Amino acid sequence: MILVSVSSYSQYPQIKKIKDDSVVIMTIKQGNEINALYKGYNKTIDSLKNKSIKDDSLLNVYIYKANKLENYKYRYEANMETYQARERELEKMDKYHAWQKIILIFLVVFQFSQL
Repeated sequence: MILVSVSSYSQYPQIKKIKDDSVVIMTIKQGNEINALYKGYNKTIDSLKNKSIKDDSLLNVYIYKANKLENYKYRYEANMETYQARERELEKMDKYHAWQKIILIFLVVFQFSQL
């Protein structure tokens, strides 16, 4: 009796050809097992999708922070460059004024020497 049930169980799933279509015949237990596997795989896929969405949102947060820091770095470098250019201009102006004072002193001394 046991051999009969095992041998009949091994006959499934069967594939039958009806016209040009293939039909698979299986036991209810096999169908339930396939459905359980299908539902388990769907849950796994959904959890991986949720994890992927969560990881993507974390990645976006880190990218935003990195871009913000990069923006601050760019602004700092631009401000530093502007500041250094202005300092060079002020040094040139100080030298120019110093030369003007020297020339003015020279002219005053020259005029007094002519008197």
